[in-house]
Amino acid sequence: MKSLEGGGEAFRGRPLLTKRIQGAFEDLYRDGAKSTAYRSRANLNYFWRFLDDQELQAKSLSGRPEVSFDDLDWEELERIWPQFIDWLRHKRTTQHSKYYINQVVYAVFRRAFDEARAKNQITKQTLEIYIFFQSNKEAFYGGDVLSFEEAKTAFRALARGWRKICRRIALAQSLAARGVDPATGSSGKNRWQGGGWRNIENRLWLVEQVLPFAGLSHKPAEFHKHRDGMRVSLPPELIIPELGELGTGAQAHVGARFLRLPELAIAFAMVTMKTGMNPDTVSRMLVSNWWRPDPLAPTKRAVLYGPKRIGNKTQRASSSLIRKTDAYQIIQYVIDVQKPIRDRLIELSIERNDPELKRRASMVWLGVKKDGLFDFLPASSTFYEAHQTLDAFFDYSGVVREDGSPMRYRMPQGRDIWGLFMYHRSSFNHLLTAQSLGHATIHSLLHYLEKRAVIVQDRKRLLDLQDQVFRDLKDGKYGPRRYREGAAEIAATGLHCGDSLHPAPDADPGHSDGHACQSQRCFTCWNWYASVESLPTLLRIIADLEQIRETLSVALWETSDYPVMLAVYKHIVDQFDAKHVQAARLTAEPMRPIITTSMFVGNTSIREH
Repeated sequence: MKSLEGGGEAFRGRPLLTKRIQGAFEDLYRDGAKSTAYRSRANLNYFWRFLDDQELQAKSLSGRPEVSFDDLDWEELERIWPQFIDWLRHKRTTQHSKYYINQVVYAVFRRAFDEARAKNQITKQTLEIYIFFQSNKEAFYGGDVLSFEEAKTAFRALARGWRKICRRIALAQSLAARGVDPATGSSGKNRWQGGGWRNIENRLWLVEQVLPFAGLSHKPAEFHKHRDGMRVSLPPELIIPELGELGTGAQAHVGARFLRLPELAIAFAMVTMKTGMNPDTVSRMLVSNWWRPDPLAPTKRAVLYGPKRIGNKTQRASSSLIRKTDAYQIIQYVIDVQKPIRDRLIELSIERNDPELKRRASMVWLGVKKDGLFDFLPASSTFYEAHQTLDAFFDYSGVVREDGSPMRYRMPQGRDIWGLFMYHRSSFNHLLTAQSLGHATIHSLLHYLEKRAVIVQDRKRLLDLQDQVFRDLKDGKYGPRRYREGAAEIAATGLHCGDSLHPAPDADPGHSDGHACQSQRCFTCWNWYASVESLPTLLRIIADLEQIRETLSVALWETSDYPVMLAVYKHIVDQFDAKHVQAARLTAEPMRPIITTSMFVGNTSIREH
């Protein structure tokens, strides 16, 4: 870090800023290879050069030679980050490099922020900078976060791919059990004229028993001979086209028996989706200490856990033990399949007295990369290759998003998807969702949900379909028949209903088909639309809910449907012109309260009288 502190020909030094991030940088790369730390430090140089350019621009614009950025507080960092992204976009380097630079710089500053908050050095709760190439919250969360339905589509595709991987490995293991060493007596013509190398059982035996990987082979002197002998194509049943495989060569044979980066990327993505755990935590799971039986259901469920980035904290998640696509089963399968590689690493660590090999052997996510070197999936800032694999997998499988654009999943999104799943499945139960995400307080959960636009996002999507209605209202063109066919009814909420006989399932639980909606939980339905006439009743309901919020306990309020109802109805009102809202407010004030109960709204019927 001395170069960042003292500077050089490429950029000037910034001792104060270096001091701010030095502890975080050392913490991030203490356990990694020195080469990785050097590369990451080099990527920080770009941010220093960016600050130099900002100083030059400020000087040219203001004419003040003393303009400088010797340090940045967190608010200044948030404000300057969009400019850094724009600056990085225009650098003459590859997109891969830009992505990696962006990720590394973000990871260092984010770690520094988290450590400062953990030590109570700052009161700020979140660092509002976004690591992708969007420069504002709306672009980041609106464009890159999958909806609940899109997430389910992505997971189904990954699950199909994972089952294929499991079947292939099971077949490869059975074939390898019948094989013998193909290198014995395989010289000369015998190699290519019916010799041992032509037999798939023998080649898979070699992969399993000899481990022909650089730096790992049991017979390193014959490494090149083994690689040459596997220039034969795999049979079709051992090839998975979705993974972009050609089926020829050593890497193809390795992938038939062990888990490489492509297979691990699919497994890792499924675990992040099914647990809501941070990718950093999942990647740091230890073989000897990653789960325990759930005390409430020890034969059916497990508690998964792993170390968090800061201090000695642990993150936990619950998993079923039953299905192959459950997080517990996936992780256990990864450990079992990679056992020969892990055992060999332990042998080498003892022979060479190498603690780094021993540490790597202790990690769950141990794999094989293209160059034959063993590796494990690291922190989320270096998931670039895994994300590329997933992108190609979805493209080949024809999986697209709701708008027809290519499906793109990023590991950090798993936490959002799991939170959204729990939020919906628990009927918007904030306490249960907080527990599933490992949040200590309701405040932290609400901040999390609001930050990701998860609260009522599906409901708001329905509202946004009515943009044409609201645009017409401003132009004085409103007419119900312009938007819905047939007669419209008015619900107790003041909203118009286009089909009260067929409400959404959550709008009228226990509804009998053909009967009118009784509960009239319009905020969960898709049949309603709003008009100016809806405003007084909506405003009365909003006032009622705000009054109830003041009288109910926090736990009772947060475990009810009230927060969702309030957010949706406020969102509707916000779409109208202020003059209509003000006029409706005068009408709403003398109205009798519509919601007066202290019971859960989810169990209460609101009927028109």
